[in-house]
Amino acid sequence: MSYLFLMGLPLGAHVTVPSLFTDHMVLQRQMKIPVWGTGDPGEKIAVTLNGQSAEATADSTGNWKVSLPPMEAGGPYTMTVKGSDSLTIDDVLIGEVWLFSGQSNMELMTKGVHNYLQELPAANFPQIRLFMSPRSVKEQPVNNVAGAWAPCTPKSVADFSAVAYFTGRELFQKLNVPIGLVQATYSGSVIEAWMSHEMLQSDPDFKPLQDRWLKTLADYPQAKIAYDARLQAWQEATVQAKAANIPLPLQPRPPSGPGSPLAPCGLYNGELYPLAPFALRGFVWYQGEGNAPTAFLYRKELATLIRGWRELWGEGDIPFIVVQLPSGQPIADLSKSANWAEMRESQAMALDLPKTGLVVTIDLGDAAHHEQIHPNNKQDVGHRVALQAEKLVYGMDVVASGPVLRAATVTGNSINVAFDSAEGLKTKDGGPVAGFEIAGDDKKYVPATAVITGDGVMVHADTVPNPKTTRYDWSDFPDGNLFNAADLPMRPFRTDDLPPKSFNGR
Repeated sequence: MSYLFLMGLPLGAHVTVPSLFTDHMVLQRQMKIPVWGTGDPGEKIAVTLNGQSAEATADSTGNWKVSLPPMEAGGPYTMTVKGSDSLTIDDVLIGEVWLFSGQSNMELMTKGVHNYLQELPAANFPQIRLFMSPRSVKEQPVNNVAGAWAPCTPKSVADFSAVAYFTGRELFQKLNVPIGLVQATYSGSVIEAWMSHEMLQSDPDFKPLQDRWLKTLADYPQAKIAYDARLQAWQEATVQAKAANIPLPLQPRPPSGPGSPLAPCGLYNGELYPLAPFALRGFVWYQGEGNAPTAFLYRKELATLIRGWRELWGEGDIPFIVVQLPSGQPIADLSKSANWAEMRESQAMALDLPKTGLVVTIDLGDAAHHEQIHPNNKQDVGHRVALQAEKLVYGMDVVASGPVLRAATVTGNSINVAFDSAEGLKTKDGGPVAGFEIAGDDKKYVPATAVITGDGVMVHADTVPNPKTTRYDWSDFPDGNLFNAADLPMRPFRTDDLPPKSFNGR
């Protein structure tokens, strides 16, 4: 991006645009293209791109906004923004733009996936462009972020979201149009950090979360003093351990406080708000690990976030794809309702809203290291996100989901369970069906035997002669193995209405 004005001109603000509008950017095709920025109050601004122009007058605070008409995929073009001075933005493409957000599993870099030694050298896609909204926690909404667009190369994508890259790569190969990928993530963040103040005020069940954060801030000064003491002791112990050639002690973790990704509204203000209303096709959300203790409440939070983001962009029901948590954490007692199981259920309930999709990743956890919550197989995650986009947004004739519960009927001492999207129902490993439990009137679940019957299964346990309910993959690290012919895993489910074990907001 270059400015065409004389630096010697005195005073007065020159025309500016946010960092989203830089060289190599991708703009959304077939939609109005908002462009905005600042100038002198009352200044006339003209924006031109691909033979199309739009004009506006900066308001009393110097802010202005125009909307260019919808355009088809193409480029590269040059955008000019002209007022009393001008700027040009080069190598502009028109295509498909998607925003990817969440915490560490979304943030996991392409250089951290399995087979990265093969993936990175092949990541030369000049028509895929990357924009990262840097980590930023703010107390109030800001208007800009310190980012810039870059063509996808082995170097630029190495530190970029692997899920976003693998999704974008498949969409590019299927659609054959430029792809813009926008990343706004923060490892360890909670959903309330990505929500606005208005969203958090919209439901009294959200108040305990805010109260808890206020207490955290109040406790921070003393917590910081205690942490500093532990840190000094750790530093001294580390020196001694190195001298004695023994294993080093674990470094203490700093307490949560100002600037934390746990701060309600902080990431909405610092990372998300400044991206709106940049035109885009859809959102992809991969977050939930940080909210596992409040998994039941998450169903309300996620629905509120989806509505709130859509309202911020002001373009109706922008498609929203949710990535469900994989298997992970220590193996839970199957007789108990694990937080991660409830979290997956809450994430699936986002499908109650229009134009939403769910990506099931229950099979992608690390079976050898079940405590590892960052599985590095992000290729399959990206593929499944792309399938959801292809079906939900682009109308392609693809199977985008694994089997999904349709009905459960008690028949004698068994429960017959039927599924949608179950063509070619099979076990992934070719062995007996795993992952089912069954319960009677006492509501105590026990492991069950399940047999495939066409597009469903028959579930039975000798110790439960009068079954009432069943569930599948209902634990932190379950062992379910049912897939359809498209090699997509069955969505975890339960047929009971047992109360949650996790925090419900009250």
